[in-house]
Amino acid sequence: MARGGMRVGEVLKLRAMDVHDRKLTLRDPKSGKDREHVFIPQKVADRLTEYIRDNGIQPDQRIFPLSYEAIRSMVKKGGFTHPSWTKKKKTGFRQPILQVSLEHSR
Repeated sequence: MARGGMRVGEVLKLRAMDVHDRKLTLRDPKSGKDREHVFIPQKVADRLTEYIRDNGIQPDQRIFPLSYEAIRSMVKKGGFTHPSWTKKKKTGFRQPILQVSLEHSR
């Protein structure tokens, strides 16, 4: 989902009815718009559709029934970082510049 540029909160709000092959409908995105659409790679779309089917997820059910806090905890425990942060940090960017360039300055 990261390849589609989706935020964690947007992924967590996805419902089965929001998946239309490669096109995902984001409801109430952070941009403030009513809806946005994101396109994901076909392989990811196929796996997502299979996951929905195999787990009997109904159209109005969330695909990933996890809280934002649970995800943050998993990411922190796993030692994951923001991919762009890691790449830019390796090239010598300083932290304040990175925060602004990744829109994390607040």
